[in-house]
Amino acid sequence: HLDFAPDFVWIKSRTFNDNHNIADTVRGATKYIFPNSNSNEFTSSTYLNRFSANGFSIGSDNSGNKIGENFVSWNWKAGGAAVTNNNGTIASQVSANKDSGFSIVKYTGNNTDGATVGTGLTEACNIVIVKDLTSANYWCVGGSTVGNGENLYLNDAGQKLTRDRVKSVQTSTFTLGSHFEVNSSNNFIAYCFHSVAGYSKIGSYGGNSNTQTIITGFKPSFVMIKTINTVSNWVIFDDKRP
Repeated sequence: HLDFAPDFVWIKSRTFNDNHNIADTVRGATKYIFPNSNSNEFTSSTYLNRFSANGFSIGSDNSGNKIGENFVSWNWKAGGAAVTNNNGTIASQVSANKDSGFSIVKYTGNNTDGATVGTGLTEACNIVIVKDLTSANYWCVGGSTVGNGENLYLNDAGQKLTRDRVKSVQTSTFTLGSHFEVNSSNNFIAYCFHSVAGYSKIGSYGGNSNTQTIITGFKPSFVMIKTINTVSNWVIFDDKRP
């Protein structure tokens, strides 16, 4: 039970090493992808199978509802039903929450270097996370915080690489290279975020091998961290688990 209608739901077992899984309203209930894997999109009613006005319903799959296991879910509100966005050279289906700086973007690639895709947002994105839905390819992470022409992989512990995936971000679009991981003739989903003062903060900091305080301007509920210049796992913290 939530106090809003979620458009993006990320679920993970806290008890066992089962897959993470992500569902969203743009792709629709029963459509799921694994952020820890390069596998393509699957359809099954045993995962998240319904979005509601105050939460979601799940089936019986082990990665979301196994008896005896504890789970965590991280939930975001976008803009509800998707609308067509023609701001880019590639038309997209977008559910955008301009106030919170978050949108869900679905598009079909065109194999063209420099193609742009509309985000439905009014500021350039700090983070753009792209996944090929049709084929088993890596999750690409780009955006202004990562750096123009530089990318991380969400399903990989590797360091930041200079690669032609998400090339740059603009006020209401992002620019793609022609690499098959982000821009073949397949279908893709992109999760787009920019910082909003007092609500969210996406940025970088230098480690010091000691305790330090990272200033966000508010008390965060969700924190995700990745070392960018060495090989290390992504880590997620939240204020609902100890």
